[in-house]
Amino acid sequence: MTETGEAADAELKPLQELLIRLVRSEAQFRMDRDAFLAGCRDHLHYTLQLVGPIDPERIHSVINIMDDFLNHRSRK
Repeated sequence: MTETGEAADAELKPLQELLIRLVRSEAQFRMDRDAFLAGCRDHLHYTLQLVGPIDPERIHSVINIMDDFLNHRSRK
């Protein structure tokens, strides 16, 4: 027996709401990821614009943070 109309819509509504939550959380993740990458880029750009010798420790700190991000993503 298949349901049609409002009864079927009411049954599927929780699934549709879960899908909407999933799509929104994925969008939020992409925005947060993009902000993180832009922050890394900005930090490296700022470091490279400094006058005088560049402290490689500043660049390595950004690389280490990016490695943490990449290692965390690969474990999922």
